[in-house]
Amino acid sequence: MAKIPEQMPAKTRQLEIVHLSDIHFGLRHRFNPPKTVDGDEPEDKSFPSLLDKLTQDLTRPDPNCPVAVCITGDIVETGSVEEYKEAEQFIEGLINAPILGRCRDKTCLFIVPGNHDVKFDSDDIGIRWQQWTEFYNRFYGTNIRREEPHGLVQLYDRTEDLGAIFLCLNSAIHVQKGRPDEDRGRLDVKQLTFIEESLEALDASKLQDAIRVAIVHHHPVLIPALSEPGRGYDAIHNSGKLLTILRKYGFHLVLHGHKHNPNTFTDDTKSAHQDLPDQPIFVAAGGSAGSCGLPPFPKCANCYNHIKIKWHPVGNQMRIRAETRSLSIFNRDGTERLPTRWTWETMTVDDRHFSSVDHTPTPGRSKERSYDPKVDDEWDKLRIELYVQTRGNLPTVQILPSLIPGQAYEAVLWIVPHPYGVPKSKNDIPKEVTWSAGKRFEVVTVQREDDPNYTARQTYWGPMLVQAKMTFPDGYVAVTHVYARMPSVYHAEKL
Repeated sequence: MAKIPEQMPAKTRQLEIVHLSDIHFGLRHRFNPPKTVDGDEPEDKSFPSLLDKLTQDLTRPDPNCPVAVCITGDIVETGSVEEYKEAEQFIEGLINAPILGRCRDKTCLFIVPGNHDVKFDSDDIGIRWQQWTEFYNRFYGTNIRREEPHGLVQLYDRTEDLGAIFLCLNSAIHVQKGRPDEDRGRLDVKQLTFIEESLEALDASKLQDAIRVAIVHHHPVLIPALSEPGRGYDAIHNSGKLLTILRKYGFHLVLHGHKHNPNTFTDDTKSAHQDLPDQPIFVAAGGSAGSCGLPPFPKCANCYNHIKIKWHPVGNQMRIRAETRSLSIFNRDGTERLPTRWTWETMTVDDRHFSSVDHTPTPGRSKERSYDPKVDDEWDKLRIELYVQTRGNLPTVQILPSLIPGQAYEAVLWIVPHPYGVPKSKNDIPKEVTWSAGKRFEVVTVQREDDPNYTARQTYWGPMLVQAKMTFPDGYVAVTHVYARMPSVYHAEKL
């Protein structure tokens, strides 16, 4: 038997993001000690901070891939000096604490402003932006003028260390009390021009290789769950132009906040008048990590997102897994927990994979005819024999981009019982299934009592023939196989 050649690693990019939004340091911050019955604010150093609770939850093993922290605005409540002191202490503490295994440099933290981060009741743009720009300049060592909040709009090429390009937007430039942009947010032509020109200037091959992430405070796509009675449909003004640019340059992910309502969805609008890439944009709307002002939904709680992204540049395949972690402050019996015993729990997980190219071949020329028993019955016996041999239990496989660093794909394997043609009894249901794919892969055995689908995962760089060994209650053993392919791009020949 010929020796199977070693598989060459495919180029992939993988990134994990801790997405925080709407922290709101100030009077309505969740982690303030509660006021007394007399209305005073007691000092209680034993009361946990947001930093305390986050670092507890993020004390996990290093994922062995790049990690970024993204904060999508409204870090403070009113833009006061005191609130920004709290915010600065939080940010400094965050980068000095172990996040997913180790401390992360401040250059791995990306932050954009929200409408609460400006002194929105002033007519003077410099006064509105003074506290934010001072806070931002102190943290990053920049020199952005308070009169020029457009300077906060930045495109960061971090392909060398993070494998990603980050576009930090400023939807709060025109936020001002009593004006239409008080809550809505806007991207003006100057900002949109900067975005497009910056993306045009990037090398096309570098752009294709990178994970592309856009960060903004206000929501660029308004879905019904984000609308509010009496406040209108207040998505970002010029959001359509922004999304057209992001689709044109193949952005994978948009992070935003503002509504304190966590949602995940995709923008995959296909206009008949535009020739844009088919690849959808995954949108993660962050809830509020620290505000007491939450939407009136039964399960709405303070939360943040932990997002994993895998990108295959050659195959134009993407997988995004967004886990929303919510703060649990009540016991199951409805009683409130002590603040020191608040914990983060998984609220939802949204795991999706996308491709902008065709990974299945399109049928070309073929000849069709009706089934002919005289010709086909003899050969069809072989197919029927496989049903009998396996007692109607057949392996199937789905190929996904792997979220394990260093692996390109994963094969998800399971057993599907054929519903017709084979008698079923207890002895026809496997007791266990053992999956194997040769010397390079682990042998996985799944008991029926643990999983009636007998599901297993194999991570791999290249294609493999997977064997399913099924053991039945009466001692009978059946062996069958399924092929896990390496996804390829198929281009059907035009006839």
